[in-house]
Amino acid sequence: MIVFPIVYDRPTGTGKGPQPGAVALMAWCLARWTIATNLGIFNPRNVRGGDTPSAHSDGSAIDVGFPYTVGGTVEGWDCANTLRIHARELGVQQIIYARKIWRNTRAEEGWRNYAGVAAHYEHVHAE
Repeated sequence: MIVFPIVYDRPTGTGKGPQPGAVALMAWCLARWTIATNLGIFNPRNVRGGDTPSAHSDGSAIDVGFPYTVGGTVEGWDCANTLRIHARELGVQQIIYARKIWRNTRAEEGWRNYAGVAAHYEHVHAE
C-alpha cells in the first residue's frame, strides 16, 4: 500500500487536464455513492473570490455532486468523511463540504468552519 506524506501542495498554475489520480478518485466516488454526480475536475481558474490558482486549475481536485441542501446530505457527509478517514491511503490533502473544511496538515483539528465564497452545499470538493 502507498501511504502519502502529510503535506499540502498548493496548485501553482494551469495544468493540461485532469490528473490520473483525480480521475481515479472521481470514478471511485461515483461507484460508491450512486446518488453522486461528476461536477468536474479540470477548470483553469483561480479560487472563487481569490487570486490564487484553484486545485482544479492543475486538474488535481474533484467536485462530487450531491443534492443541494444547506448543511449537506447524509450521502455527501458519508463521502466527505470516508475521504477524510482514508486520506493518507487516497492521497487526499483537503476536503470542503457544507461550509466545513478539513486539511491533512491540521487533521487533529477535525472539521473546521469554512468561510470561502462558495459554500459547497451541493458538492464535496477534494484535493
